[in-house]
Amino acid sequence: MKKLIRIFLVLGFGLIYLFIYSWITNTNIRILIRHASKFSIGTEEVKPACKKGVEYKVPCIVHYIWFSRNGKEKMQFHHALSIISAYKFINPDKIHYHYDVLPLGKWWDYILKNIPNIVLIKTDRPKQVFGVPLRQIAHQSDIKRFEIMRKTGGIYLDNDRLPGAVGNGIIVSVKNATILNIWWDTYRNFTSNEWAYHACVIPAKLAKMYPDLIHVEIGTMNYPPWTSDGLRLLYDSVCDWSKNYCVHMWYRLRPYNYNPENIKTMNTTFGQMARYVFYGSKDIKN
Repeated sequence: MKKLIRIFLVLGFGLIYLFIYSWITNTNIRILIRHASKFSIGTEEVKPACKKGVEYKVPCIVHYIWFSRNGKEKMQFHHALSIISAYKFINPDKIHYHYDVLPLGKWWDYILKNIPNIVLIKTDRPKQVFGVPLRQIAHQSDIKRFEIMRKTGGIYLDNDRLPGAVGNGIIVSVKNATILNIWWDTYRNFTSNEWAYHACVIPAKLAKMYPDLIHVEIGTMNYPPWTSDGLRLLYDSVCDWSKNYCVHMWYRLRPYNYNPENIKTMNTTFGQMARYVFYGSKDIKN
């Protein structure tokens, strides 16, 4: 309980996560491996992570950030899968979608039509941190998530990782958590030339310094990994993902035009997960 009340970080790397299991309660962080018939792998029941009418230490609000590079970017199917999976398996009170320019395309239209609790929050990109310009969109997103989590708390999804570092791709925290403020203060030494030092290396160091303030989840949110062998497990074969809280798709390393039709017959780990989220069953659909 102490760990959940403070902050939860994951070894992560990237943009899109699929939430396969329910995993937040008001007393602990845990995995549920029973599956609801509506979204079933088998016949057992999955209980959503958040229950209506229950007061949680961590607000049951999911946060996404969408910063557009050119103002004309379309939401892709794999983006939509992440939001759909969070909606189905976390069952959040709200999904806060923080954006500067809204995405376009049929999958954004699908999200607006099918995710009733999405809340659109227009926001400006941070331009500086402690007087240092933020030139990279990833750095702007890093700072924006600090603003969101310190003010609101909840479940933040997204971003990058370095090998052997702690990624800030998923943060589960109460608002204004002590470790968030300690972490934020380290940005006084931020330089615009770095890539992910403050987002990944610094929290790894803080996790060692303040083990009572941070729980780092290893192996259950980032498997298969981003290595060549990991990518083969995800996209070229089938592995056991039953112990995952969520799965990172590593889309930037294996870009492909996924859609509801071609996932039907993909005999791969990703194919199973995508069908599970979109169709409610991992089974191949002929």
